[in-house]
Amino acid sequence: MKNLSIISELGYTWLQLPKPNFLPLDILEKTETSFFRSLSNRLLGVSESADSLNANIYSIFPKKKKRGVYPEISQPQNVPHFKGRDILSANAGFNLSGLKNIVGAGADIEGKLKAATKLLYNFKTPQVLNTNVVLLEDYLNLHKKAKSVSGYMQKIQEGKIYVITEVIQTTEFYIRDASDFDGNSGISAEILEEYVGKVSANNAINNSASNELNYKSVKPITFAIKAYKILYNAKANYYSLSKVTLKQVRSSTNLKENMEGIEEFLIRIEE
Repeated sequence: MKNLSIISELGYTWLQLPKPNFLPLDILEKTETSFFRSLSNRLLGVSESADSLNANIYSIFPKKKKRGVYPEISQPQNVPHFKGRDILSANAGFNLSGLKNIVGAGADIEGKLKAATKLLYNFKTPQVLNTNVVLLEDYLNLHKKAKSVSGYMQKIQEGKIYVITEVIQTTEFYIRDASDFDGNSGISAEILEEYVGKVSANNAINNSASNELNYKSVKPITFAIKAYKILYNAKANYYSLSKVTLKQVRSSTNLKENMEGIEEFLIRIEE
């Protein structure tokens, strides 16, 4: 069954475990795989993976001048064509086991959600942060050369470096079982609103307990991103950005605040 997802239709990557400091202009590096794994991935149509470098574009392309027009991260704004609700097949969204450690969910709720075939995600007041892609490309071409000390230029020439251009964040969300959702008629904000209304009415009639996994925080967390590969044409001495599909992104940095103790998280893109 095809994974239903408004977010992926809009071109975003779902984070299997949300992270607060995944932001536009952050840098990712392609994950090394063995020759046979790389070959099998291509044959199976599996897209590339990347590691978070815990650095941004200015780490590898330092500003030449203190003043100037440089790419910046925008102020939070509403996400176009997204009302905050989405439905995915159960194995295509958040990592429930890891998420349980973040939100403190009980084993009972986790078990019920794991048994679901589809899950409803409801993000309260989702906000998008982005950067000007044209300014970003201009900035790369202004510098021409990345830091050679850390070998970044070679990695860029090998197509191993990516940059995040957009993220979607929220401070509150809940997840619930949506196995009874009929996706044959498609998925849209209006269809999901109608579905949520029916679920709420049934719960009120049956006086059933809410089987939801909830999260709330003061600090916004990122749950979806857009990432582009940095391309370099040595002959023309020119940079450009090419949109790519990543399978997952890893980070060994411990998550802070109420995410302490989780040493690794994964990002998965809907294909």
